[in-house]
Amino acid sequence: MGIRSICTELVHREEDPDGDHRFLQKWKRRRFSSLQLSQRKLFRSVHRGGVSWLDLDHVEERYLLSCASDASIAIYDTQLPTKETSHEAVATLTKATPGAHQVAISSVAWYPIDNGIFLSGARDGHVKVWDANTLTVGGTFSIGAPVFAVAMSPAAVSHCLVAVGSAEPDVLLCDVMSGGFSHRLSGHRAGGVWAVAWSPLNEFELMSGGRDGQLRIWDIRRAGTRAVLDMHDTKNRQGGAGRAGGPGNTSAAAPLRPKPQAPGAQTSATIYAKSHENGITGVVPTSDGLFWLSAGNDDRVRLWNASSHRHELVHYNDTFNRASKPRQIAVSDDGNAVFHPSGSAVQVFDVHSGSTLSTLTGGHFEAVNCCAWNGVHEELYTGSNDHNIVVWAPKESGAVDPGGGDDDQDAWSD
Repeated sequence: MGIRSICTELVHREEDPDGDHRFLQKWKRRRFSSLQLSQRKLFRSVHRGGVSWLDLDHVEERYLLSCASDASIAIYDTQLPTKETSHEAVATLTKATPGAHQVAISSVAWYPIDNGIFLSGARDGHVKVWDANTLTVGGTFSIGAPVFAVAMSPAAVSHCLVAVGSAEPDVLLCDVMSGGFSHRLSGHRAGGVWAVAWSPLNEFELMSGGRDGQLRIWDIRRAGTRAVLDMHDTKNRQGGAGRAGGPGNTSAAAPLRPKPQAPGAQTSATIYAKSHENGITGVVPTSDGLFWLSAGNDDRVRLWNASSHRHELVHYNDTFNRASKPRQIAVSDDGNAVFHPSGSAVQVFDVHSGSTLSTLTGGHFEAVNCCAWNGVHEELYTGSNDHNIVVWAPKESGAVDPGGGDDDQDAWSD
């Protein structure tokens, strides 16, 4: 973007009452659209198997945690290179580490308020709590089935629960403080739970996605499912009731009240409602907590209203996903871009319009399994079955000028 173009944008910004917001949104869209392989940062992968999950710490947004199918875990410092542009792992766990997993690790997660602790879940049916400083095991939960996903609430102040999705249809909540199991959330049908994620606003709200194609929202303080998201339910709702008198309904009739049901009761709507035609491989909330995004191996990405629980009917073009395991999707820190693994490429979409901002290719030569966004450095990290972790960053300002000018030249000089 040339200096002349920037000046034109600034003039429009001054003339438009909403200019600040529009200018910022337009600028960020351009940044997302210009993502390419980073020329300034390279991660030296220690993994000898497909990279299955990535997590950036919430405290400093600096340390990247990765795991792989060879039962290895690595921690990378995304700020300080070990040599020039090369970033080698600052800590590594392998099968030889005392207490380590011996089979493929499916998911890892940092403790939200302390980057000295992290969690791992593996196909051996165990969830382990690790001390990141000493690389020792602080606790182990025996799930009894292969673990697919682990997650902790970034908003929690009254609990230290770990949500676990496994080959069992129930979501288990493990208490890190007591070392025991707190809850068992039953509702998904056979096939297991591939995805779990907590609301960034409500410490008690959890979403799970199963191989049964259902997205379920739970309030862990109450029995039963709070809601099952239905891809065919697109009507405006008031208080989630979906009855007359909701937004957009001009009828003067009073809202119909649903019949009271026993806690945890399953209705035909909750039993048979489908969020995706096939298994749900990933779910993530936007940073403001107003929307949820889900991906399924029915080749669909869907946007959901977190308040009304309705399907927003945003179409994301040409999404491809035939994975028979979890695939991690990511959302930008401003909640406007979603990053979706699609084969060996990564698709970047505008969350609210569904328009394609970019398709990232050439970084991996096998299927991409996971994505993580770093809002501090405006970088996307992706892990693949090719064992590599790749860094994507916006194009350098002087690399290409869409306006035809030279970014390095002073437009006012003689």
